[in-house]
Amino acid sequence: MKTILVFICFVFSAALHSQSIDSLKAALENAPPEKQFDILNAISEKTMFSDPKTSLQYAEKAYEIARKSNDEKLLLDIFDNLTEANLHLGHPEIAEDYCKKALQVAEKSKINRELAFYYGLMGIVFMKSEDFNKSLFYFNKALEIEKKHNFDRMMATTLNNIGTANLKLGKMDLALEYFLKSLRIKEKVGNEKQIAISLLNIGSFLIRQKKYEEAEQYLNRSYNILQKLDLKIRMADLLSLQSVVYREMGLFPEAEKKLKKLIEIREAIGNRREIAKAYNKIGLFYYAQNKIEKSVLYFKKAFNLFQTVKHENGIAISSLYLSECLRKLNRPQEADFYFDALIKSTEKLKDQEILLGNLEVIYKHFDEQNDKPRALQYLKKYIALKDSIQNLEKEKYIEQLQIKYETEKKEKEIEILNRDKQIQALELSRQKFIKNTLIAGFVILIILVIIILRLKQKQLAAQKRVESEIKNMNKKLENRVRNELKKREEQQQLLIQKSKLESLGKLAAGIAHEINQPLTRLSLGVDNILYKLKNKKNISLDYIEKKCNTFLENIVRIQNIIEHIRTFSRDQKSTSFERIEINKTVLDVLKFIETQYKNHGINLELNLGKISGFILGNKFKLEQIFLNLLSNARDAIEEKFDDENFSENKIVIRTFQNSDKICFEIEDNGSGISEENLKKVFDPFFTTKSVEKGTGLGLSIIYGLVREMKGNIEIKSKKNEFTKVRVTFPKISKNSKKFGSENGKT
Repeated sequence: MKTILVFICFVFSAALHSQSIDSLKAALENAPPEKQFDILNAISEKTMFSDPKTSLQYAEKAYEIARKSNDEKLLLDIFDNLTEANLHLGHPEIAEDYCKKALQVAEKSKINRELAFYYGLMGIVFMKSEDFNKSLFYFNKALEIEKKHNFDRMMATTLNNIGTANLKLGKMDLALEYFLKSLRIKEKVGNEKQIAISLLNIGSFLIRQKKYEEAEQYLNRSYNILQKLDLKIRMADLLSLQSVVYREMGLFPEAEKKLKKLIEIREAIGNRREIAKAYNKIGLFYYAQNKIEKSVLYFKKAFNLFQTVKHENGIAISSLYLSECLRKLNRPQEADFYFDALIKSTEKLKDQEILLGNLEVIYKHFDEQNDKPRALQYLKKYIALKDSIQNLEKEKYIEQLQIKYETEKKEKEIEILNRDKQIQALELSRQKFIKNTLIAGFVILIILVIIILRLKQKQLAAQKRVESEIKNMNKKLENRVRNELKKREEQQQLLIQKSKLESLGKLAAGIAHEINQPLTRLSLGVDNILYKLKNKKNISLDYIEKKCNTFLENIVRIQNIIEHIRTFSRDQKSTSFERIEINKTVLDVLKFIETQYKNHGINLELNLGKISGFILGNKFKLEQIFLNLLSNARDAIEEKFDDENFSENKIVIRTFQNSDKICFEIEDNGSGISEENLKKVFDPFFTTKSVEKGTGLGLSIIYGLVREMKGNIEIKSKKNEFTKVRVTFPKISKNSKKFGSENGKT
């Protein structure tokens, strides 16, 4: 148990990564300048806790855009991220500087809400620097504005921060007073979630004060609200605190119930790392009750989960618990297995402080087991790491002393210069002194010029070397970017071609119908001629010529259909843009699908508006857009309606002109899209269809094709009611000569 107590102080924590960061980065590559700031700001916010260094990089890029535009609103938006990222990276001085700039902008623009916010943020900066008196000064300035303008929600947060600052200063009663004030405002505003969180925080504060009965009351109130709101994550935090209260009050059955409920909620949420933490918590509870077998059961569950998520610190702590418990149960082989796991996970740790603690536990364990060689091995590692950490601290201390020495030296130099000025003023009457002083000054000046020139030469040489290295790096980077762009373009073309072939497969019935009509006419015409020949009826040359012309027309029609299909299916990456009549394209597509959709019991309602202009683009890619959208509409209807003959199975196709835009809409009354999924429909590989029906690439490809033709696409939908897709393209006039290839060259 002694080794467990040593190890417990090295707890583990990690922030979850935002799921949409990759999609934001992808969007940034093609974003116009006016949209880049919002995307950079969003990436900075999403990476703030998981990767503050990356967050700061994106925030600085956004700051450059805001600074160049001199837009006060944009500046106030990004100063928040710049301050927080620097705080996370341990740069409170830089954070303070950004916060001061934000306050200057807010004071100039007289935006009271922003001014109060940044006063509060400055208070947090000084909290991080542990200057709690200064933090209270800024919190109170924020509170003054919030009271004056009735910013109740912000006031509740500021009061909570004032309570925390007083807590750090050891003013417990005052801290509790402000916590309670914050709670009363939240109750007045009526934000139940925030009320529950405040009650939970007060309960946590009272636990630290060992006032368990009072803590129980606040936690129970929080429990009632959280249970009603079904906030599972906060409920898990609360159950953890309640288990501590009941354990300290000696109510072990109640503590056990809370821990089991905690595990139940963590398992329902599905965060495996948090589930493992809960298993360890209940394992420690049973260990304290001397129920070693039960504790082993839960420690093993935790160990297995931590291995699944590859959380080395979690593996280490679970391994240590299991090793201790199994030795108590006299199962040395199992104990050695888990202690070996502790050693392996320790070797992978990067945090020097945690690694130092683990090495101490390991060498003490081997020493207790009288395994002197291994104890000595890990003791050496422990001492080496400890010396390394101490050396780093010494280097920092020496650096601080050096800075202090340089400062004092400069102050003394300034003092000497001031004295020299006084002496010169007293000795102005003496010509000889003036002459000697001028000579000395001239000599010093020459020496300084020589020194400066030498330093400048070194600086220029270093600058050239750095520039050369940067140039080489830029060339390598350009080559890599060029290769990656080429690969991406090839992959995009493959996906588009695959989508075309899939569309052709679905259109097989329609194509057969279109070809069958002229074939039927050819067959009837030939039969007619044969009939007349067999019956020896007179056949005039005019009749033969008329029939032959009919045959040729039908043959040309078949050739046109086949040529259209061949061109449609061909790789279009080098195809030039042309003027397109959207109504004609719609009718061409419907020729192939109308029969097929009727066979599926789907009514196609066509509303073609009067359109005076053209679209500039690729006709076959536009057909692919129509086909994919109509295919999606058909799938949605078939998913909703089982009866193919149901009269309400309907797809409406509209075209219309809106000022300088040409639009078409495809609306169906199928299964619709949920609000949650509507935000993700253009993400590659996102689909709600079964594996055999969709890959999740259709709408992603459509989006790319629409953007390629300078168009825009938007989707409106309501679950189980309808889906409406509107695609908008710029209109070009009939006399426009604006033609070019897909890459925009004219």
